[in-house]
Amino acid sequence: MFNSFVKNFDEILQSLPNQKETKLSDPELVNLALAKNVSDHTRLLCVFETSSKAESCFNEFKKYQSASLLPNVDLLLYPEFNSDQVEYDIDLERSRTLNQLLQNRGEPQVLICSVASLLCAVTPPGLLNSQSLILKLADEQYAPEKLCEIFTEMGFDNEAQVSLPGEFSLRGGILDVFSPDQKFPVRIDFFDDEIDSLRLFDVDSQKSIADAKSYQVSPVEKCGLEPRGILEYIKGFKLCVVEEESIDRHLERYQEKVQLSLWDEIKNSIELVSDIDIQADYNIKDFPVAALAPVYRSTLPEVERSIHQAHQKFLIDRVKSWINKSWSVHVFCGSEAGVERLNEVLELGNKKNLLLYPVSLHYGFIVPELKYAVLSEQELFGRPIEETKDVSYSSQLQKNLEYEPELNEGDFAVHANYGICRYLGIKVKNSQEFLLLEFADDRKLYLPLDSSHLLMRYIGGKKSVPKLARLGTGFWQKSLDKAENSARDYAAELLRLQAAREHSEGISFPKDNHWQSLFEESFPYEETPDQLSAIEEVKKDMERAKPMDRLLCGDVGFGKTEVAMRAAFKAVMSSHQVAIVVPTTVLAQQHFHSFSQRMSDFPIKIATLSRFISKKDQKQVLKEMAEGEVDIVVGTHRLLQKDINFQKLGLLVVDEEQRFGVESKEALKRMRVNVDILSMSATPIPRTLYLSMTGLRDFSTILTAPHNRKPVRTIVTKENDEIIEVAIRRELERGGQVYYLHNRVKTIENVALKLKRQFPEANILIGHGQMDEEELEMVMNEFTDGDGQILVCTTIIESGMDIRNANTMVIDRADRFGLSSLYQLRGRVGRDHRQAYCYLLMPRDEAIMDNAKERLSALRKHTHPGAGFKLAMRDLEIRGAGNMLGSQQSGHIAAVGFELYCQLLKKSVEDLKGSIHQDTSTSFSADFIHYGFQSIDNKIPVALTPQYIESDDVRLEMYKRFSTAVKYNEIISLEDELKDRFGNFTSEVKAYVVIHKIKSLCNLLEFHSCEIKESSLYLEGNDGLYCEARKIPKLKQKGYAALDEVEQGLRNIAKRFKVKLV
Repeated sequence: MFNSFVKNFDEILQSLPNQKETKLSDPELVNLALAKNVSDHTRLLCVFETSSKAESCFNEFKKYQSASLLPNVDLLLYPEFNSDQVEYDIDLERSRTLNQLLQNRGEPQVLICSVASLLCAVTPPGLLNSQSLILKLADEQYAPEKLCEIFTEMGFDNEAQVSLPGEFSLRGGILDVFSPDQKFPVRIDFFDDEIDSLRLFDVDSQKSIADAKSYQVSPVEKCGLEPRGILEYIKGFKLCVVEEESIDRHLERYQEKVQLSLWDEIKNSIELVSDIDIQADYNIKDFPVAALAPVYRSTLPEVERSIHQAHQKFLIDRVKSWINKSWSVHVFCGSEAGVERLNEVLELGNKKNLLLYPVSLHYGFIVPELKYAVLSEQELFGRPIEETKDVSYSSQLQKNLEYEPELNEGDFAVHANYGICRYLGIKVKNSQEFLLLEFADDRKLYLPLDSSHLLMRYIGGKKSVPKLARLGTGFWQKSLDKAENSARDYAAELLRLQAAREHSEGISFPKDNHWQSLFEESFPYEETPDQLSAIEEVKKDMERAKPMDRLLCGDVGFGKTEVAMRAAFKAVMSSHQVAIVVPTTVLAQQHFHSFSQRMSDFPIKIATLSRFISKKDQKQVLKEMAEGEVDIVVGTHRLLQKDINFQKLGLLVVDEEQRFGVESKEALKRMRVNVDILSMSATPIPRTLYLSMTGLRDFSTILTAPHNRKPVRTIVTKENDEIIEVAIRRELERGGQVYYLHNRVKTIENVALKLKRQFPEANILIGHGQMDEEELEMVMNEFTDGDGQILVCTTIIESGMDIRNANTMVIDRADRFGLSSLYQLRGRVGRDHRQAYCYLLMPRDEAIMDNAKERLSALRKHTHPGAGFKLAMRDLEIRGAGNMLGSQQSGHIAAVGFELYCQLLKKSVEDLKGSIHQDTSTSFSADFIHYGFQSIDNKIPVALTPQYIESDDVRLEMYKRFSTAVKYNEIISLEDELKDRFGNFTSEVKAYVVIHKIKSLCNLLEFHSCEIKESSLYLEGNDGLYCEARKIPKLKQKGYAALDEVEQGLRNIAKRFKVKLV
């Protein structure tokens, strides 16, 4: 259907009188012209002034046709300041795009780029192909060791585990490699020297996801770069230059840094035609450069722009009028659902002159003299067009909830049975691996790796050196008993409060009505699975008679606000009021605007209370709240003051609860009585997180990152004027905006003056909390609207600023901020598909505290979307647990460590709730096995050997996972993962896996002891099955085969008694 629109559009172009000559500068018109040429089987190169304009065009155009983007290389204009990783990532994306061009030669395609990106040196395709290696099934020319040598020569790093492009890892007969121009790494399985299988795998889970017949490995190192190398890739393309004069002005500023001669060569090799017919044949002169078409110039006259955010009824009536007057009307509805929705609204049936398309358009246009109209869903319904989010889960994000504090050699640790110790690493004794632990009086304990789950990193009540436990004194057991009693008392108190809330009479909101459905259908995104799950959980809570108390956690920009909006709408639909409490004025304004825009089509009155509002207006809002005329109120701590009265409050939404002070939290408690509460947080304080995970509070998570969201590149550096100038200059040159955070009001104007001298062309704004309310609001609105390029500010922007065009942040004296604040501040950038940067500045000559170094290091390490959970836990490790569970508990936390105390608390809660614990204490012994990787006293070795899993960290991780796995199907899953990642089992590894199968089967059959002695099997536990177990005859097999025989015997018992193997 879209092709018919492109043809229609082309006819419009031909019909227009040649009144005014205008270049294709409007994104929509450029996209349509590009689409037309692709439909004519054209290969097109479209060049823009900046990468931001190129990316905007690409994101729109790919909705109509497939296209490639030669990525942003603005950073490469300043190679002296590039970090290796940043430069490598950019090269990686460029390599993938250029490789795509080569693979699709001869097919219609569009390449979109900035002029700087086009003019960067690249490896010519012939040289690139000669340097690449193609692996195929049944290939016998490369032995594993030979391939490793080749990969090393190609610039790959040999790692224990492949997690990034440019890495390889050899484990026995399994070789993993991640080519820089491929989306996934490949796992090569050999049979002798023959490639037996090729499997793509996921770097997070390390599990195979698909088979492959071949895999191309390209070199990591850039070699043979040629300034004119790009000409070979764009042979046969036609050229479209957008805003040529702007490009020329842009390049004049960098004549020493870019290949201006190449740009002149491209332009001089084509004929410029002023009035070109898009359908006409091009008269291309035969130059030595690649055949490039003329610069497209259209003959579009000035068109009447549609009224942005016009009233829906007005435009709908106008559309109906145009249809009746035989206009040709084209409406872009965003999706198939949008097409259906608009058909229902228009009620016109099938009209030949009305065409609806299930794709998005930002702006339409009308040509009255030709009776031609193009409209977007945005103009009809007043909603912004947004990119659909990716609905796939990231296993890395899922793992955030399973975060374990890292345990490094020399760290303090806690052994669950023996107490506080110091971890001294992995040691080998009698061919068996142990964790060496140091206790008081220099006493050592060797802990088998299979029992490593008993060891955890020590996090005390405060950041101080703990005393090591004394072995054999009974002191640890007394401390443990006291902590367990404390945990039980604390759990009882928490459960009492929870029970009081459970039994109090709350509001039972009705099921969703028609208005709720309409409101949810108007959401311009496609909801992610976990977002839908959170919405469903919140609605179910609201429909129950007991008051809701739910914590919603999700990273910055993951869609928490939409969950709150749907909950608020549901409350309003049942004639209840909603209070939304936030910690800052800026966030209050942001939520007020977001809620107002989202609910603009519905008769809902929304107000705000903050210091941005005059005293007179505040009084009016208070009056309307008390009289029930206001449905939703968004406010700061002003909403918590004693003069606040609601006529019928039904829902309280608290955003970033951990940022409220003691008095505000007390006021929140008063508001909680019989009211549903939804708390939201991107970086939950660990107490909140732990209480949610121990079942004392309902907990929802949103873990799916938005589509195309890139991690914010985080650079920790000492103060350097030149680096900062380069960073800001780069952002301004790509059309973006910059936050410069200077958290000292006394000197903030000096910083702004200094930046003004460096960037005289930029509009530099100042924003801080001591400014007059009206002035601050004006500054924030100016920056939000894009009228300011640099905002010099304090932490007032920590929450609430949502500006997609601001993608560089500089934080002065970052060592003075807490980890949670730094994380929130960094979350202000990178909210679009564009690469964002955050510079954390440390003093040049002044020493900084170790804790500050650790915070900055943690922030640099945890950059992926969804890192808030890990950062919250890392913050706990750095600063200690303090009295986060209350002052009465802080002493016990210091005595046994935070993690163990929380385990005790969780167990106490489950005990008091009457939950049934899954017994994991099945003991196993056999008189013919030795837990080690060598045979001793004629006993067979049983272990995950260093030869099978070479990395100590990975091996320790697998030992922990096996020792904590309870269910039989969990062991089977781990067995499959081992084979997939490390190859076929050795006899030692197979025996280790089989023993864990036997223990899980015994667990399932309720046997707490399993012993093999003198070829006989002895089981203890389940009296009902004991007689059946005795029927297992004396074992016929010896050694490893005897273990298989026991497993099969237990499986037969389970089958006979119809016990499911789960």
